[in-house]
Amino acid sequence: MATSVMACNPKQLPQIVCFEVIPANIMEGQSTQVKWEISPSKHTRNIALQGIKENLENIGNLSLPNITEKNAKNITLDVAFHSPMHKKLHHLQETRKINIDKPFFKGEEQVSVGESTHLEWKVNPEAKKIWMHELIEGKEVLIWEDLPAEANYKIKPTKNTKFELFVIQPNPQTAKDDTLVYKHDTNVEHGFFTGTRTLLAGEEGRIMWKVFPNLNDLIVEERENEYTRHVLKMNLPTKGFLNVKPTATTEYILVLVSKESQTRFKHKIKVVNAIFAGNNLIKQTQKGVLQWKTTQKAKKVTLSEQLADGTYKILKDNLPTEGRFELPKLNLGVYHYLLLVETKGETSEFSHSLIVTDKDETEAKIYASARKTKGFDEYVPQEEEKKDHHAHQSVEMSFEAEVMNEPIFSDKTIIYFDFEKNKIEEKYTQKLDEFVQYLQKHENAIIDIKGYSDMFGSTKGCQKVSEERALAVRDYLVSKGVEDYRLLYRGMGRSLPVHILENNKQQAQENRRVEVILMDNK
Repeated sequence: MATSVMACNPKQLPQIVCFEVIPANIMEGQSTQVKWEISPSKHTRNIALQGIKENLENIGNLSLPNITEKNAKNITLDVAFHSPMHKKLHHLQETRKINIDKPFFKGEEQVSVGESTHLEWKVNPEAKKIWMHELIEGKEVLIWEDLPAEANYKIKPTKNTKFELFVIQPNPQTAKDDTLVYKHDTNVEHGFFTGTRTLLAGEEGRIMWKVFPNLNDLIVEERENEYTRHVLKMNLPTKGFLNVKPTATTEYILVLVSKESQTRFKHKIKVVNAIFAGNNLIKQTQKGVLQWKTTQKAKKVTLSEQLADGTYKILKDNLPTEGRFELPKLNLGVYHYLLLVETKGETSEFSHSLIVTDKDETEAKIYASARKTKGFDEYVPQEEEKKDHHAHQSVEMSFEAEVMNEPIFSDKTIIYFDFEKNKIEEKYTQKLDEFVQYLQKHENAIIDIKGYSDMFGSTKGCQKVSEERALAVRDYLVSKGVEDYRLLYRGMGRSLPVHILENNKQQAQENRRVEVILMDNK
């Protein structure tokens, strides 16, 4: 907007009649033009485009060639004039913005055999020539020439392919043409086969797949050992899932039968009698928590702690098949815990370690990562570590970049709901978005979504609302671009409550929840 100036005879002062940038929205490397018109005035001293050109005429235009991210900026028209009233030099200014877009060349990075996909690009519309090469057996082969500056082409690759888009465009600054190259790789896959990795004995898991079409047959085989193997199901669709309930650790084999060959994918589900977890790292001022869930067939569950001499003392026995144990405040060090699960005919052991630290969060994460990888058995207190700084410096430095560049991802989150509601509150969406980002980086990862209700209402009503809550979370993740076949969801009704007796509103809300769990991190 023009700035107003008080003067004795405002009609004699210059005015900006017209000032525009055409076009204002351009592609990087493209040219644009600035046009202006200033009303005649004897008080005008200088007309300038700031930082570009001065001593301009009252009416004119100027071409701005080869705009890039480096030289793109807002264009300001400055009119310097003398104020008859104040006898000082004043400035009349207006600014126009240039919006610049980056050229791109993109497409799907992975497709299944036989599937069609698209290559899409948008480059400088002033380009003199655009063509595309495909790298076949190490040699560049021209596949398209005289291409438009913006297009979307359908392709059907049969194997891993590298594409290169060549663009020749003028560069007024060098008086020569620039040849730009944009690259995109498309990897052709037969598909994927994934599912539950760890399963409690007696519970139901799931296997899922997506493979290329036009098969003669698609078969799932089940194998518990090298001697026991059988066909679980035949004539399967190219995209789908199966619920399975293995009784022992089992390997599943997906067989793709085509006219030319057979392709096999393998996925193993480990069946265990318990899942034992808890805090891996806490500050000395905090209390740690251990959690477990065992098979319903467990006859006895015992929690023990390892002593300094390597023996174990029982912390608690005759535990329920699912629960949590809050640890007392601990001194600095590394603590080892053991969960013993007795079933008919066998006893299974499950271990978990906890580091108690006085380090800050960043140092603690680096140390924990180094310890996990290098297998350190003892915690080094802060004072002792300073004395032996050089011995640990290389380990800490080697893991610092990894920790900083790859934020620690929590593989579980819980979302709570209001009474009889299934709407996700905004405060939980940030955590769900972290799952979306993780799934985008890890294409084989899948999520298990379990909805729960409070203890109030009929069994049928509780089941219904728990399913609606799980579905709401699943729909949110799908809306963010996550494929639906990577999301397992189910309503658990009022089973497995956090609080069996709901003595207050807080306990009831803690039962009204959806647990979102990362199941496959391969």
